[in-house]
Amino acid sequence: MQRAFVLGIATCCFQLLLYCTSFVMEQRVIFSPSLRRETFSKFPSVYADLVDVGFEEKQLHPDVDESFVRARFFMPSVVEKVLIDQEVESINALDLLSRVDLSNKHRELALEALISTIPQCINVPMLNENECKKLKAFVNSRIIDDGIDDTDGCPDYQVNISEQKLERLLSPETMQRIKRLPLKLESNAPSKFERIGVFIRMYKPDTRPWMPFHIDNNKYTVNIALNDDREYEGGNLVALFGNRVQKLERTRGMATCHKGSCVHGVTTMSSGTRYSLILFFHSINES
Repeated sequence: MQRAFVLGIATCCFQLLLYCTSFVMEQRVIFSPSLRRETFSKFPSVYADLVDVGFEEKQLHPDVDESFVRARFFMPSVVEKVLIDQEVESINALDLLSRVDLSNKHRELALEALISTIPQCINVPMLNENECKKLKAFVNSRIIDDGIDDTDGCPDYQVNISEQKLERLLSPETMQRIKRLPLKLESNAPSKFERIGVFIRMYKPDTRPWMPFHIDNNKYTVNIALNDDREYEGGNLVALFGNRVQKLERTRGMATCHKGSCVHGVTTMSSGTRYSLILFFHSINES
């Protein structure tokens, strides 16, 4: 009698598992943003079974790293609409923010940045054509695929560079103009920072196709476009501020300066190559 009871319970649990799997695939349930890809990597057979029953790796290059395929599979639908389907205007910013994987503290900061009436982001012309070409040549000669990005655990395809090296590639005058950008965004921004982290990132459909929505762990971020948006398809810088989701259209040499707490990401690359110079401004007491 007891054995039959245990067997009945086990059968019910198995049927429930089958039902849940079917529901996930047929209804495209939105996964919790706190459920990270690493959790599912512990159960590779479950992931493989789910893929086999109907997941389509739509719009992903066949040579892209498997980590992006997994990230795409578990991407919440509202995030997918922006990053993969390139929909921006129709997306509710609060809905999108609710699906971004953030800690409670960072979510509060991101919400504050979203609803603030104070500008969270500015675009300023910064580099000329020759400066952009020099930085692109620099990254092309040094780019390798052995780095992993802290944001999503996928290959980063970036070249880290010291502040001093960047100044030599550009000029002391250009570096000073870049360093003054936080003051253009906020009049009470520090005039000096504890440190400035610098790297150049390359986006391509088969290497680093997108950047998921996130906030930066620094006070201010400067993102400089090294080529024009028209030189590639996709790869749009998207940010959450002014109570909406906004696509930032940029020309070559345009610098975007935003608060570190402003949620942002880059939509999927369809073709071409996107280059950007990133500077993280770290203050002594960062919130």
